[in-house]
Amino acid sequence: MKFTNLFRALSGHELLERTYKQTGRVHDKTRDMFENSFGCIMGKIPECDLTVIKKDKEINREIIEIRRRLFNYVSTSRNPNFSAALSLTSIIIDYERIGDYTKNIAQLLSVLSGRPETESYNDRLMDMYDLLIEIFTLTKRAFENEDEEKAKVAVQTHEKVKKMHLEILQSIDRDENIGREEALIYALLLNFLRRINGHLSNICTATYRSFPKIGFADEPEVLE
Repeated sequence: MKFTNLFRALSGHELLERTYKQTGRVHDKTRDMFENSFGCIMGKIPECDLTVIKKDKEINREIIEIRRRLFNYVSTSRNPNFSAALSLTSIIIDYERIGDYTKNIAQLLSVLSGRPETESYNDRLMDMYDLLIEIFTLTKRAFENEDEEKAKVAVQTHEKVKKMHLEILQSIDRDENIGREEALIYALLLNFLRRINGHLSNICTATYRSFPKIGFADEPEVLE
C-alpha cells in the first residue's frame, strides 16, 4: 500500500484518522526532544536531563494511546484495513526508537565525564545535526501532505548523513591527539545520530513502499 492509499484508508475511518493526527503530534514532540538533547550534549541547554525525560514520557503516553486505538480498530472493525494499521504501527515503532536514541544522547552526560570539545569535530557534528533537522522537516511534510517527492529527498539526505557519520569516525580513529574519553563520546553520539537518521528514513519510505518494504530505500528482491 502506497502512502496516498494509506492516507485515504486512514481518512475513511474516524479512529484511524484520529490516530493519524496523533502521530503528527508525536513527530513534533520527538523533534523537539531531539533538539533539546543535542543542545544538551553540546552545552547549549542547561538542566536538559529533566526536560528530555519529561518529553520522553509524553511521547510514550502518546504512543501507548496510538497502539490502543489501532488495536481497538483491528479488533472491533468488521473489515479492518490491515495494511493501513500495520503501516501506521511500523511508523509509530520508528518514532519510539527515535525517542529512545534521543534520550540516550542526553544521558551521555551522566554516563561519561566531559563533553565533545574539539571544534573541528563539533562543526562537522553541527552539519550532521542540521541535515537531520532537514530530514525531520521533510518527513513531516511528506507525512501530512502525502508528498512522495519530499519523502524521497529525505531518503537521499539520509544517505548524506550516513556518509558523514563514517567520515567523522574515520577522522577520529586516525587522530592521535584526541583523548580516549572524548573519542568515546563522539563515537556514541555519532552512532545515536545515525540510528535516528535510519528511523526517519524508515518513516519516509512508508510514503512510497508497501508495508513489507517499509525501511528499504531501494527495491529489495522478493523471494517467492
